[in-house]
Amino acid sequence: MRLYLAALLLLVTGISLADSPPSLLFAGTTPALGTQLWQTDNTPQHTKILTYLVNTPNGNSKPYPVGSIGQWGIFAAHTLETGYELWRTDGTPQGTQLLKELVKGAESGMPSSTDFMGTPSIQHKQHLLFWSRTPQTLSLTTTDGTPERTEILKTFPIKAAESALHTDPTFYSLGAYQLF
Repeated sequence: MRLYLAALLLLVTGISLADSPPSLLFAGTTPALGTQLWQTDNTPQHTKILTYLVNTPNGNSKPYPVGSIGQWGIFAAHTLETGYELWRTDGTPQGTQLLKELVKGAESGMPSSTDFMGTPSIQHKQHLLFWSRTPQTLSLTTTDGTPERTEILKTFPIKAAESALHTDPTFYSLGAYQLF
């Protein structure tokens, strides 16, 4: 089986599970399995699919990193049932789950992996700030890694005259300030 590495997903840092070393998580693509969430601890025997978010042959969950907060690696991924939505992982298959469906049903609440090229998130006051998106809106969204504290802070219409920078929104730190 040949593995094609897609974009680096995220390093699960700060997560030191008692029975396993920290893992590097990434989007890996094979012809038979499609694009799935993989993990490695830098050994061949532990480089494998972390979990199947889409459990069909050549099912592409197309995961991409959003960031990390506390014990959670936060990422977006696609399923037929939810579209692109927000997921979290503690680096184990059992601890990888849908964090919150920002838009119910098959319409996506998160952008696809190719929509944004800038910094996808920034940490601020023990929360992760990031952009969520529908075809009509761009929303400043926050999470502390729990469903209860994952919420949209402000929604901007996607119209050039009325919107935040929606073609490539990027976060910047300037001292104690977070700019976007």
